[in-house]
Amino acid sequence: MNLILLRRSLLVLVLSLACWSVQARAGSTEAEPWVTSETEPASPTALPTSYVLGSGDSIKVDVYGEPDLSGVFEVYESGQVDFPLVGRIQLGGLAVPDAAELLSERLAERFLVDPHVTLQLERYGSQPVQVLGAVAQPGVVYLQGPTTLRQMLALVGGVIAEKAVKEVRLQRGANGGAQVTVVKLDRLLADGEGDLLLQGGDVVNVVEGMVVYVSGEVEKSGTVPFWDGLTVTRALAEAGGPTNFAKLREAYVMRDGERISFNLKRLLQGRETDIVLQAGDQLVIEESMF
Repeated sequence: MNLILLRRSLLVLVLSLACWSVQARAGSTEAEPWVTSETEPASPTALPTSYVLGSGDSIKVDVYGEPDLSGVFEVYESGQVDFPLVGRIQLGGLAVPDAAELLSERLAERFLVDPHVTLQLERYGSQPVQVLGAVAQPGVVYLQGPTTLRQMLALVGGVIAEKAVKEVRLQRGANGGAQVTVVKLDRLLADGEGDLLLQGGDVVNVVEGMVVYVSGEVEKSGTVPFWDGLTVTRALAEAGGPTNFAKLREAYVMRDGERISFNLKRLLQGRETDIVLQAGDQLVIEESMF
């Protein structure tokens, strides 16, 4: 009899422990819902809340439970939008959440009880930035939220290294009221100095630098950035130096159609005065026949 009671007690204890374990796991899941929410990716159509609407934008408006009021609407040149029931409403110049709130207020005034309005951008078109010069993909780019100068250069494929770019000029405003800010490219890329926040209507000009052309029997034919005091030996070093097949006794510089010959071997040995180059010069190292 005692043995039967003991077995029953053990069975009750095991079942109690099992129920407690299940409840503990369930309670833990409910207490930590953030685990799921943090791993969910952000919506790819999410619109930066700081984006200001303007002429040329198209907005997608969804009024919860009211399909007849939902759809895509153009922002006119005046900044107004034709919206059902409300009529023309001024949304240009408003940030995204402010525009949604204004629509909700107008609908709540006479038409709906506690309307829920969401607003997304269907097409960006109100904040163009023109990018010119030595970039991979020059043209007009429409801002889709806060964008800095360095981010814009990445959007257009980056700066063309062969163009020896030294500076970027940002023009803001038009005609006589235009302001031009000059940003040094190396400092911009290195530590973000001059990484200004862009505005619609800005013109970014990536200025192509002056170069010297190096060709023939050198390790890296192409262009070398020009600077005041650039000499033949320094330009040659920038090009990786002469190859084993270089004709060192007879090299030359072409300048405005004139050929300036020199003995590169003597020049490298310091036995002749180094030649100071000018922007646009072409340094040619010919191939030796032996």
